[in-house]
Amino acid sequence: LLSNKMRLEKMRPANLTEVIAKTCQYFAIGIDEPEKTIPAIIDSLKDNRGEVELANLQIYLDKLYRNRMRAMPEGEMRFDAQLVERTKNIEDVLTDFLEEQVNSLENELRQKNVELQGIPMDILLTLITEDGTKRMSTTKEIKENLQLRKGIDPDIITYCLDRFVELRLIKILGTEKS
Repeated sequence: LLSNKMRLEKMRPANLTEVIAKTCQYFAIGIDEPEKTIPAIIDSLKDNRGEVELANLQIYLDKLYRNRMRAMPEGEMRFDAQLVERTKNIEDVLTDFLEEQVNSLENELRQKNVELQGIPMDILLTLITEDGTKRMSTTKEIKENLQLRKGIDPDIITYCLDRFVELRLIKILGTEKS
């Protein structure tokens, strides 16, 4: 079983249309002008290769829902092309999502009386190169780096890394325990 690998292929527009429509139906969300609104959602989700990541679809639909609730908390839940346009593209939504998660973690640290600010972002920055690509690092390397450069308590780093894993912002590979 462990030697077999499965890969989830990118979805075609027809499949995405069905997933969006059925998800909205399941959660009793109406779609105004679905022939216009659903393609607008799909276009907002496409990356620079014109593909759509399923995890991004989940985050995007959640952002549409929250934007609709913020704009009109009363009444029937409906998505329309104007809501999609106001929500912008997936890069903007992912940026907002990351900022929300980092701010939430900052608040948790303040509640734990951690006075040093910016720790969550410092941790995330250790995971990217100067070119903006991802850098593979062990927990031990991250702790040593941040303790030496910023004086951050390793237990706080562990807490933040664990929260990032729970939030599915990072993934720890292998059986690393440190």
